[in-house]
Order: sequence, then structure tokens, then C-alpha cells
Amino acid sequence: MRVVQTEKIVQPNCGGTLEVENVVERSRTIIHTVELGGGVEVNAQGEVSLLGTGVQVGAAIAAQYGQSYGTEDTLTRAITVKAKEGTYMEHTIQHVEIWQRGTVEITIGDQQFTYPYYFRNDFSVELVKSQNIGCPPSEVAPLTPTATPITPPTRYVHTPTATPTTPPTKFVSTLTPTLTPGKTVVPTLLPEPTRIVPFGAEVTISLGQEISVWYDRFSLHFDIENENREQFVLRFNHSDVQLVDDRGKEYWVHDSEAHQMFTIDAGEKKSFKIEFDGPIDPTANKLTVTIKQISGVSNVVWELNLKQPVSGVTISLRQEISVWYDRFTLHFDIKNESREQFVLRFNHSDVQLVDDRGKEYWVHDSEAHQMFTVDAGEKKSFKIEFDGPIDSAATKLIVNISVLSGIRNLSWELSL
Repeated sequence: MRVVQTEKIVQPNCGGTLEVENVVERSRTIIHTVELGGGVEVNAQGEVSLLGTGVQVGAAIAAQYGQSYGTEDTLTRAITVKAKEGTYMEHTIQHVEIWQRGTVEITIGDQQFTYPYYFRNDFSVELVKSQNIGCPPSEVAPLTPTATPITPPTRYVHTPTATPTTPPTKFVSTLTPTLTPGKTVVPTLLPEPTRIVPFGAEVTISLGQEISVWYDRFSLHFDIENENREQFVLRFNHSDVQLVDDRGKEYWVHDSEAHQMFTIDAGEKKSFKIEFDGPIDPTANKLTVTIKQISGVSNVVWELNLKQPVSGVTISLRQEISVWYDRFTLHFDIKNESREQFVLRFNHSDVQLVDDRGKEYWVHDSEAHQMFTVDAGEKKSFKIEFDGPIDSAATKLIVNISVLSGIRNLSWELSL
């Protein structure tokens, strides 16, 4: 599934005496296309180029799902939202494209190629969060609750392209006969803090460079400096905080009912943090933080750059393989020799593993993710578990992570 849009819907029932229900409908035009793993491009006709030969794979894959490649279907989906009497509800829904996953085998002469594929097949609307944001003081009680649709159906049309906007860059490790894993250079985190002056020339709040990670949650850090001659009181509610990335994904404050309030004396500098539920989208390049009301000022905004230029960070595949019954684990080391913190983030669903016999191995928990920080000068390890067993005739494993910390198609090879 891929989230293509997040939308908020309000549902007032402040003066009602009964719970109300509303049906929300959304439509989207789905174009049935295919994406292949391993950096292989599929053109608009559903063909791939291998060994100088054009091979039609799109039509064959689409037929497996009863579709014709490149055709369009406009689909309408509906969900029901509810508001109890005396509430003013805000619902968050997501528009989701459903991509089917499988494996395709291509034979050219005496050579066989195996690739994972993703086929765009369906569309859904999902309710991800509902919260009572409180009735405004001027709300007038209606005589009876209404059940009219909140908003009319909206048609969203998306025109895909058969090839990515920019060609992926493939990083391939160098092997030696003694199983010494290669190193792949990936970017370091170099966000620039955004300084704002919403409270007068003497008080500034800046968004720090670092992100703290704890399992699937993460924190952003802020500094506030009071160069005024008077005490400053910082105050805001966590329910007023919004965080969204440049891919359109929204992140929720971990405890939206909490608040911040403390004093900063004249000439003093303090820090505070806000914790969010993650993980951060591996393809995101920027986070935008908005606090609707902070110390009496409306809509204060910061931006944090996640796009990471290549500098001083290496990831290597270790020599060892751990085996547990019919599953096996590959181990990776990451070393940060830059001067900045590095945030490693990727989804297990973006990992592909294939041997030189063409057999593909699936990540044991494809819905999981990896996200942790590596400070300047630090070295850490991580592992990925696969369902086996490994083919006894295989002599090499090839690992590809399609998106890691914003960089696409990182690859390693391990000799068996």
C-alpha cells in the first residue's frame, strides 16, 4: 500500500442530542502499471530492455489480476465517520493506492532473470485518526442532528510516468574471494536549523539539527534564547503541533494531550523537545513543523532538511550469516566519520535479496522498518532476517535496498 494523500475532515455535533454518522466518499483514477525491483525500468508499453531485447512483462503481470496493462479505472470508496453528541470531531483519512507484490521470471535464450514486481491494482480510503477538538464558544445547538455528507466526493486523477523522473544511482560493493564485504557510501545528515523571531527582536526559537530515535518514535529538539530584559513564558499545547514531510505524510505527536510551559529568564537559553510517532518516510527530504498557537503567536513554522549529501558515512555487509531453523540473518555495519549525525531509515518492504540462481528470498517481517541515529564518529550495527533456506547450489547473494535515507538502489554482494 502507498499513501498518496492525507486529508482532515471536521464533523461538528456540539449541540446535538444523538450521535451522528456521515458517509465520506472519495474517488481516484487508477492506471494499471508495473514497477520492477533491482533498478529495472518499465516503459509506457510495459516493456523492459534486457540483453538488447525488448521484453513485454506488463501485459503478462496485469493479466494475472484480470486487468489490461495501462488501462484506467475510476474507483470510488466510502467510509463512515461518527460524532457523539456534544463533540466537534476532526477525522484524518488517507487515500491509499494498493500495489500487489510478486515475482516475475524472464528467460532470454539460456539466461533467466528474476525480479520482484509491484502492480498498481486498487484504491482505498482509510480512517487513521479521530479526535474531539472541542466546540467553539459560538457554536449554536441544532434542533436535530443532521446526516448530510461532510464534503462531496472528490475525483483525484494521477497520471503516472513509466520511468522515474531521475534515473536511480546504484551503489555496488566490491567483493574479494575471502568474503570481505564492500562499502557503500551513503549521505550524512546536514540539516540547517531555521531561526525565527516571532516574539520580538530579543526572543528567538530555532529547530536543532539532531533527531532522537527510540524504537519507532522520534523527537525534534528546539532551542529558545531570551535576550530581552524581561522574563519570557513559553506555552503551547501538543494538540496544536503539526508535522508533515514533503511526501505528504503526516506525523502525530506521541502525546497530543500534553502541553509545554516554562519560563526563560532575561539573558537565558533553554531547550525543549517534541516527540512524534514514526517512522520517518525513507524517501522524505524535508520536515515542516507548524505550531498553531505558541505564546500567543499564530502559525509559527520551521523546516528541517533531511536530504543528505554524500560525505563520510559507509555501510558494509559483514562476512557472517546467522541461521535459525529455516531463517537466516545478514549483518551490516554503519560507520559515521562525518561531523554530523546520520539518521538511518528504511522499510523492510524495500529490501530485496536474490541469489545467482535467480531465487528470491523474502524479509521475514516485511512490514517492519529500521530507524536509528549514528552520531559523528560512531559505529553501529543492524541486521535483516530472511525466510530461507538458502539454495545449496547458490554461490552469491545480492542485497538491494531500494530506498535508504532518501538514496535509492543501494546494493551489496556476498559470496557463498
